[in-house]
Amino acid sequence: MQLLFLYFKCNHFNFSPCMIFLSTTEYVFFYFSSLIQPSLEEDVSTEILLANKKLRSNVWKEFELTMLDDGTYKAICKHCKKDFVAGNRAGTSHLKYHTGVCPKIQLSKRRKFGSPKLDIPIFDQQRSRDDFSRMVLAHGYSFNMSEHYYTRIFLYNLQPSFKLVHRTTLKDDCMRICEEEKLKVY
Repeated sequence: MQLLFLYFKCNHFNFSPCMIFLSTTEYVFFYFSSLIQPSLEEDVSTEILLANKKLRSNVWKEFELTMLDDGTYKAICKHCKKDFVAGNRAGTSHLKYHTGVCPKIQLSKRRKFGSPKLDIPIFDQQRSRDDFSRMVLAHGYSFNMSEHYYTRIFLYNLQPSFKLVHRTTLKDDCMRICEEEKLKVY
């Protein structure tokens, strides 16, 4: 005789969880009372759920979860010490947003990746024009490269305020740079 044990909840008859013993010849139902096994409809407090829940988001590396006196949870930024709502239904989108705008997190990322200055570099049209001319000279590019459609798009996307010159002006700039280099040699 084989016995198969199944646990399920009898919602239709308002019973507590049931155990069914199925054999080849008969069905036997045993209903446990609420005293032996509590009803599954009992409310479980949010403290127990949150305490047992694994915090899977990467955002929790930047926040500390603390419980207040009234039983609610707060997420406190480890860097700037601001507090945010936390709990089962709070989500983490607002915490992810804060990690993107928190000035102390951004400053630590800049230090980590080695950018010592926070200043924006100043654009110099003449210097960029001379650099472009040196590039054309060094690689032997055609002077009409400055009039190519995709060269213009590329340079505009790099620096929108850079004004690319005509091919004859580029030729004159290259000649001037050659003369300056000759004078440095002499």
